[in-house]
Amino acid sequence: MGEAYQKFRADYPEFHVLRYAPNIKDVQITDGWAIEVIYGESTYKLSAKDKPVTVEGKSMRVLKRQSDGSWKFALVGLK
Repeated sequence: MGEAYQKFRADYPEFHVLRYAPNIKDVQITDGWAIEVIYGESTYKLSAKDKPVTVEGKSMRVLKRQSDGSWKFALVGLK
């Protein structure tokens, strides 16, 4: 995942998120794991000259509680 992100940023250095509006629909927490179900909308531009693009979708995020009590993403799935 890190390599894909680095390649994307190299290919689109002017990429800019204009709006990110998540709407968390459900959260389940058990045994140090959390699952979030999210519906959301994002608007972005790949470069300064491009028109904004808006996308809507569903996602699921899996988080793991860390020893210091914070949460870290373990998996993000988009649809």
